[in-house]
Order: sequence, then C-alpha cells, then structure tokens
Amino acid sequence: MSFPGTAELAQLGAFQVSVLVVAAAVTAAVGVAAIGSHLLFAHAGENQAGRGHRRSFSFWDIRATWQLWLSHLAQLAATDRDLVAASTLAAIIESSDEAIISKSPDGTITTWNGGARHMYGYTADQAIGQPVFMLVPAERVDELRTAMARVTRGERVDTFETQRVRKDGSTIDVSLTISPIRNGRGTVVGVSATARDITKLRLAAIERESLQERLNQSQRLDSLGQLASGIAHDFNNLLGTILIYAALVARETAGSEVVSSDAAQIQAAAEHGARLTRQLLLFARREPAYAEELEVNAVVSDMRSMLEPTLGERLQFVVRLAAGLPTIRANRGQMEQVVVNLVINARDAMPNGGTLTVVTDLIVLDDCAHDLGVSPGLFVELRVSDTGTGIDPGLVGRIFEPFFTTKLRGAGTGLGLSTIYGIVTGLGGSVTVSSQWGVGTTLRVVLPVVDPVVPSRTECRDTPVRSVAEVLRA
Repeated sequence: MSFPGTAELAQLGAFQVSVLVVAAAVTAAVGVAAIGSHLLFAHAGENQAGRGHRRSFSFWDIRATWQLWLSHLAQLAATDRDLVAASTLAAIIESSDEAIISKSPDGTITTWNGGARHMYGYTADQAIGQPVFMLVPAERVDELRTAMARVTRGERVDTFETQRVRKDGSTIDVSLTISPIRNGRGTVVGVSATARDITKLRLAAIERESLQERLNQSQRLDSLGQLASGIAHDFNNLLGTILIYAALVARETAGSEVVSSDAAQIQAAAEHGARLTRQLLLFARREPAYAEELEVNAVVSDMRSMLEPTLGERLQFVVRLAAGLPTIRANRGQMEQVVVNLVINARDAMPNGGTLTVVTDLIVLDDCAHDLGVSPGLFVELRVSDTGTGIDPGLVGRIFEPFFTTKLRGAGTGLGLSTIYGIVTGLGGSVTVSSQWGVGTTLRVVLPVVDPVVPSRTECRDTPVRSVAEVLRA
C-alpha cells in the first residue's frame, strides 16, 4: 500500500470523531440502562420483602458503571491519538523529497512514497509488487544483495553512496540508508531504504576538483615560467657575448679556412641557443611580439604545403577547415609555430603510420567552460588529432612543462608544447589535451575572435562547448 495523502487524513480524522461520539452514546445508554435495572430490582425487592427476594441498590453500583464508561472513553481517545500520530508520520514520509520505500526480505517493493515517484519516475502502482532490483544497475546488484542480507540478519549498514536507474534508463548517484523493519517481537520482517539524489552534488565536486587541478597546473607553470624567464635572460646575455667574439674571430682570421670554419660553428651553436631562449621567453610570456588580425585557415593552408613532405608516406594527412571563420589577433610567426609544433608532435606520436587530422571550427563557450580557463564568448578552435600511441594518463598533466617530453632521450627538446602554451595563453586563449592510451591524442587550441560575442547566461550542461551551428539551431 502507498502512504495516505492529506485528503485521506481529513477523512480519517472525521471518522474517528464519529466513532468516538457513537461509542460515547452507546456507553451512556448502557449506563442508564444499568441504573434503571438497579432501580427496578430495588422496587421489586420492596414488594417481595415478605418472600425473601429483596434486592439492594447503592451509590457504589452507579459509581462503578460511571468509571467503566470513562475507561472506555479513555481507551478510545488513546486509540484515536495513535491513529492520528501514525497518519501524520505517513503524511511526512509521503511528502518527503527523499525516496523512502520498503520491501520484503526477498526484495519485493511493498511501499513507495512521493519522493520515490519523483526520483525514479515510477508511480506507486507501477512499483509496488515489483523487485527492487529493477532500480539497480547490473554491476550493483551484488552490492544491494549483500547489504540486504546483512540488514535481515540484524546487522547495521552505514549510509553509502551508490547508483540507481530511473524509469527512463538514466543513471543517478544516490546516498542510500538501509534499515530493518521489525515486528512487535523484534523479528526483522522487511527492509526500508531511504535514498537521496546526489547527482548534482557529485558533478559539482568533480567540477571543483577540475578547477583546482587547473589552478594548480597554472600556478606550477607560472612558477616554471618565472624561473625560465630569469635563466633565459641571463643565458641570452652570455650568448650575445659569444656571438660577438665569434664574429670578431671570424673577421680576424678570414685568411685561415680552418679557424673561420670553427668560428662559424661557434656562431651556429650560439644562434641555436638563442632560439631556445626565445622559446623559453615565449613560454614565460616575456617575449614581445607584433600582433595583427589573422585568419587561422590562411595560416594552416600556407603551412600545409611545407608540412606535408615532412610527414612521410605512411601518414594520412587530413585537413578540414570551417568556412567563413572570423579573424583573431596574433603574431603570424607565433601562429605558424603553433601549427608546426602541433603537427610535428602528432607526427612523432605515430612512428608506424596513422591518420593526422587538422580541424578548424567556430565555437561558443558559455559560463560552464571552467576547465578551459577562458571567459565566455566566441572562439576559433584548432584541433590536431593523431591515431598514435596516446599518452600515459599519469603524464598528461605535465606535457606543457618546459623540457618535459614523452619522446625518447635525444628525440626532442621538451619545449614544443610549452611554447604553444605560452603563445596561446598570452593571446587570451586555451590549449588542452585529451588522450587515450593506445588510441590517440587530440590537442585543442581555442583563441578569441577579434569581435567576441558573449553568450547569454544559461544553465550549465554536460557539454559547455557548442559549435555556432548548434547555437543557431537552438
């Protein structure tokens, strides 16, 4: 049975009052009849005094009858109070937002409140008599069987977090409390379960963890950037001195081919070191650069002819550029470096061949895109994906650190992705990575357009990133 509602409680109260009034009237009639019978017997006794049939009637007989009547009234009042208390408790359970149900020891649902109807989507008529396991994901059935077995044995089961399945097939996270139902002799005759939907709380906790992780990563990279900036400036000064003296040596020994060749090697090495320091400064966002309005598609198209010969025959190079993208504000040389580093990094992840895909798109980021670390608005997206080996999950959080590389020793400087990070974040954008071990990796760059459009505030969804086409369809 389901728990009574408010209207039922009102009817139940009126019924009890009626019973009480009728019972009182009947009892009073019985009392009057008793008194009348006593008086009748007393009168008959006076008429038959000579025959030995005298019947006495006293005040104590009336008092005893009156006390019996009051006792009946007290019992009826106590019963009525118990019924009202039970009905009030049932109303509280019925109106609770938490799903409160009871079931027999074998798991058959016996009661079902309004909170359960709202949480799971089944009405009381649909749920009562059904096995409670219809609410449990297949991988959680053994968990519930174990908990119910413990409760029916009289053991205590602490509140725990688990998952349940709604009528529409969706899964929700719940905090579940399971308790025994005992009869008057203390025997466990059923099991009650109280569930609270914590899906939103769980998602909020995940979001907080993601934001905290991103904050920690940003602070770590900022600290490394400050360190790299200081080292790069000092190293740049040393390289400048080396280049000056190498040029002097080359000029003074112009007649000696051997010495001039050595001086040229010194100059080449120093210039290579200077390029590395510029990359460090880009990561630290200390290298000034002239910004202009650029079309990302134009940069990718121009770099494509240069990059294709470096990929090899075993790689399939796929480029999909969205038409009509708005411009961004950036330094062209830096954007070319971003494209080159992304493509070369993807190429190196596929030594045995595969597919390298470059995609551009126009997207809208709303207030829910916390993990990207950018303000809401309109962005140009550049995605570079590979079908390579993927990145070890334990190393994903470090790939933007300078001098960190997943490549073999000597195969890379470890500055490619850190340079991308410095350039993109310096432009007000974001770069993120998603990777699955043995499947591949996608690096995603989002950059604000020159005339950003701030979207209206909406309720956060599972996917805070939408293409412009999706926004127009909405």
